Amino acid sequence: MNPQMLRARHAYQYLDLRSREGAPIRANREFALLSSIMSHAVRWGVIDDTPFHKIIRNPEKPRDRLVTDEELTKFLPFCPRWLQLYIELKLVTGLRQTDMLKLNSKDWDDSIGLKVQASKTKSRILFTNTGYINEIIAELKQINGYRGTRHNTPILHWFFFASSSTAMKDRPLTAEGLRTSWNKAMRAAIGEGSLQPNERFQERDLRAKTASDCENIMQAFELMGHSSIATTKRVYRRGYSQVDPLNRQKELNKAKKQSIEK
Repeated sequence: MNPQMLRARHAYQYLDLRSREGAPIRANREFALLSSIMSHAVRWGVIDDTPFHKIIRNPEKPRDRLVTDEELTKFLPFCPRWLQLYIELKLVTGLRQTDMLKLNSKDWDDSIGLKVQASKTKSRILFTNTGYINEIIAELKQINGYRGTRHNTPILHWFFFASSSTAMKDRPLTAEGLRTSWNKAMRAAIGEGSLQPNERFQERDLRAKTASDCENIMQAFELMGHSSIATTKRVYRRGYSQVDPLNRQKELNKAKKQSIEK
């Protein structure tokens, strides 16, 4: 379709159609891409103005699946070792999938720890070199830091999670490759009866688990690298917030004391 012929009604028709097909959230993402293209079309001089201002997208409810330690314990045996390490590293860092797959030897410094610049918010985070992270990365190096039939030729610049192909070990694992391995392990866990079908969870749920396992909201906010603490509260803190109830007896005693003094 000619970009000059697009109108707001076309956007709403598309959003409604995809909703009826059972993909309302996916429709929002697809529309966001189209809206971005139209904005660039204005910049390129193809159209004078974009018709997609103030389009009301399909409502979205933040995902509230909270993975338990018991469910993880049941799932891990069905994962190859590199995927187990991926899960462990994600649980202690809370990094997004995009940032996890980009991790490489240049990000790691034995003296200080793991340096990451979040791809979405551009925030810079330094995960200090604790013994646990060091053990994870050391094992990842044994898996992906060498090549050759005897696995004895060091790779100068290696990715924590490399392509499964031996000939392409100096390339990062793709999102598609991760998704394939994850789904295979999940199907096996459910097929063997270790997990029930309603206990299925997604890779992205691990990030929310990390935030929910933090001692307080500020720790979760800093670990997630969000630009707004409201995002941490709304999307990623899926457990219960621990608070102390109001001490009514203390307040009543205080009021009684003030009454006597009068």
